[in-house]
Amino acid sequence: MNKFEEVGKYWNDSDIKIISNKTDYFALNNWNGVAWTDCWRVLDKKGLEKANDNTIYEITPILEEVEDGFIIVDYDIR
Repeated sequence: MNKFEEVGKYWNDSDIKIISNKTDYFALNNWNGVAWTDCWRVLDKKGLEKANDNTIYEITPILEEVEDGFIIVDYDIR
């Protein structure tokens, strides 16, 4: 299974990032300090079209410790 990674911005909005695993795309919205809590599926890395499922997702970054702190290595989507 492919890991998710950042691939773009929602309609060029710098606050809403798009992540993908090369199959699915999600818009990250409403960061609460632990997870993005109001996320939705989009059809491409530009986020120009929202998926038809109307499901709201909570997406949590999976972190890996590095010398200078932490980096995001994947995302947990629920």
